[in-house]
Amino acid sequence: MEIYDSGAGRLVYELPSDWVLGEGRYVVKLVRSKKKDGFDDSGLLQNWREILLSRYGPIQDHVVPVVGSGENGLWLVMPYAEQYNLDWDHDAIDEKVDMIKSMDGVEPVARGGFSGSLDLNWTENWGAYNGEYRLLDYGGIAITTSIPQYENELIFSDPSNRP
Repeated sequence: MEIYDSGAGRLVYELPSDWVLGEGRYVVKLVRSKKKDGFDDSGLLQNWREILLSRYGPIQDHVVPVVGSGENGLWLVMPYAEQYNLDWDHDAIDEKVDMIKSMDGVEPVARGGFSGSLDLNWTENWGAYNGEYRLLDYGGIAITTSIPQYENELIFSDPSNRP
């Protein structure tokens, strides 16, 4: 498998078709390993945010869903979303950004790049999924509400929501 994409805390691979049951393309996001003391905290935080936010009703129609994950959050799987060969409609994306910013229970917090703008505003964090623009990298959105976790999962509490 070749790296499809990567960030500071995670590596993204497209799953080979012979690993997938049924039709479709999927990617796996793996938390980067640190050489000395475990796993990258930022990658783990991003994975947990995506795992839980994909279950949160108000935002579900705006994100590419997580369809599988490890109970420790070290990996997650989501459908592939096309990022290339698209006719970008920046007005449509801006409208979705505004909708997400106004939602209760979530708060875009991650900033970066030269402009210091929210990750939510970056075109590379969006893709085409099921015929519409959806966020495919949304680990920069903090969870400010309670989202139920499965019994076997480690309990996650978003650090940006702690006193």
